[in-house]
Amino acid sequence: MRAVYAIIKKNLVSFARDKARIFMTLIMPLFMLFSCSFLMNSSVVDIDSPFNYLIAGVVITIVFQGVFNNSTAVLNDISSGFMREIIVAPVARFYIAVGNILSASILATLQGGLLLIIGILLGFRTTFPDFILMLVLMMLSAIILSAIVLFLSLTAKNQTNYQIISSVVIMPAMFLSGAYIPITIMPKVILPIVYLNPLTYLTSAFRYVALNMFDLSATELIHQGIAIHFGSITILPYVSWIFAFGIGMVFLILCIKKFEKINLLEVQGSTRGRRR
Repeated sequence: MRAVYAIIKKNLVSFARDKARIFMTLIMPLFMLFSCSFLMNSSVVDIDSPFNYLIAGVVITIVFQGVFNNSTAVLNDISSGFMREIIVAPVARFYIAVGNILSASILATLQGGLLLIIGILLGFRTTFPDFILMLVLMMLSAIILSAIVLFLSLTAKNQTNYQIISSVVIMPAMFLSGAYIPITIMPKVILPIVYLNPLTYLTSAFRYVALNMFDLSATELIHQGIAIHFGSITILPYVSWIFAFGIGMVFLILCIKKFEKINLLEVQGSTRGRRR
C-alpha cells in the first residue's frame, strides 16, 4: 500500500503546484456550457430542467477530460525514472496500477466537484446529500474511466502517441455521449457509435441521480435521453452503472497485465531517450 500512497501523493502535489493546469481544465467545459445552453433552452429540445440537464452532462465530461490529462503521469514517471524506482522495489504491479488509477480519479473528481460548485452558483438545484452522492458517483465514474485511459497510455508508450490518441478520442467521445446534446435529437446514423461509447452510459446514469429522476417511468426516461433504447432493448440507468463497472473491471485487468509486461530495460531505455 506504500506504493499506492506514494504515487497518489506525488501526483496530487504535482497537480497542486500547476496553477495554470487547474485553470485551463475549466475553460473548455465552461465554454461548452455557455454555448450549448442556447440549444438546451430552444424548442428543439424537449427536456425538463434543461440547465440542470446540461450541467450534469458537462460535469461528467470534465471528469473524463481530467482523467485523460492526469493519466499522462504514468508516462512522465517512465520518462523521469520514477517508474524504474517503483519497478525495482518489491511491489506488486497490481498496486502500481491501482495507485495510478486512484490518483487520476481523485484529481478528476476534484475538477468535476469544482465545476459542480460553479454550476450551483449559476443556478443548478440540488441538496447537500445529493451533492455528496454526486461526488461519490463522480469518483466511481473516474475510476472506471481511469482504468480505460491508463490502458491507452500504457499502450501508447510515449507522450507523442498519447497526445494523438487523446486528440482522436476525447472530443468525439464527449460529443457522442449525450453530455452536450441529448441523444434523442442526434441523427440516427451515428447512434450505433453513441451506444458503443462507454461515456454514454456514465452520462445517463449520472444524470439519473443528479436530476433525481427515480420516480420516472422507463418511457419517460427514454424520452429524456436517460435510458438507452435501441431496437427492443432498453438499458435503464442502474443497468448502465453495472455495464460501465464491468468495462472498468476488464480494463483494470488489462492494465495489470500491461504493468506485468513492463521490464526494467524498457523503462531505462525510455529514461535514456528522454535525457538525450
